[in-house]
Amino acid sequence: MPTDAEIDADAEIDADAEIDADAEIDADAEIDDHQPGAESPYAHAVTLRFRYSSVDRARTIANALTPEIDGVDDPRSRVRLARKDATVIVRVLARDLTALRAGTNSWIRLVDVAEAAAETAVTRRSTA
Repeated sequence: MPTDAEIDADAEIDADAEIDADAEIDADAEIDDHQPGAESPYAHAVTLRFRYSSVDRARTIANALTPEIDGVDDPRSRVRLARKDATVIVRVLARDLTALRAGTNSWIRLVDVAEAAAETAVTRRSTA
């Protein structure tokens, strides 16, 4: 499991923002447009930040996660994905705490799988 994640439950995000895993974002703004309890149907949010040793590794992980966005979103939760330099940022939005927990757990597992796949690819290339 990823061990270098931070959780920021008070940060905000725009639930309708476009997603570009290769986009650079303002490190100070992060993904801070969601205001729980405002007009958004998503009352709860968690931000997970995964820091990597290089921009290339972060880009690889973000690219691996991008196709999963539509598959994991459901009526009770959705996710936003961004990359800033060597950090991948996953923002889970949910209508209720059960959906927030489930969404957060799903995305931590997806990141773990993406990391394992990236490591396997590096190992195979170095032994080839």
